This record gives sequence, C-alpha cells and structure tokens, in this order.
Amino acid sequence: MVSNLVSNALHHGAPGGDIGVEMDGEASDVVRLKVANRGAIPVELFPHLFKVFGSNNAGARSREGLDLGLHIVQEMARMHSGNVSVQSDESIGTVFTIELPRMVTLQRGSFTGK
Repeated sequence: MVSNLVSNALHHGAPGGDIGVEMDGEASDVVRLKVANRGAIPVELFPHLFKVFGSNNAGARSREGLDLGLHIVQEMARMHSGNVSVQSDESIGTVFTIELPRMVTLQRGSFTGK
C-alpha cells in the first residue's frame, strides 16, 4: 500500500516537489499512515480515483503502469477492515490517509478452542 501511494505521489505530484510519509500510532484503536505531496488532484477526478482504470491519467505526466495503484490500496485496506481517504487542494497539496484498526491479540492461555 505504501509503495503504491509513494509511486503515485512521484508520478502525479508536482515535479520536483517533496513527498512526505507519516505514521501515527497514538490512537488506541487505529494506526494512520499519510502520504503527502505538492500538487492538487482535479476535482472532476475524485469520483474515479479508486476505480480500476479510473483516472485515465487526465492531466498527468505520461508513465508506465495500469492505473490500478489506488484501487489496490483501497482493496487492501478494506481487506484489513480499514479505509483510505484523500484530501487535495492547491493550499495543502494532496494527502492520502490509510486507517487500519489495531489487531486484537489474545493473551497466552486465553484461547479455549478445541
């Protein structure tokens, strides 16, 4: 998931712009990962971002790939009971946030299955 978001930031972000990766584990119930870059996503692309072949590279620099990255990120997050969100405008740039629930761990001896 992280490599797909960083790859998208490299390919679609402002040329020469910084990319930030931040992990937040302060909450007791979720872990958050944010990938940020300069440049905004056109508002008309938002409904299509997580669809297979959704963005059509509109306005993006040419690149190799199948345009599956964000779809894969979303599906992987869902498989782990998490979600992916995006904020994007000219003032903040683009920030993708993955939220995943913390795993519940059983203490030794607490499982009584037969």
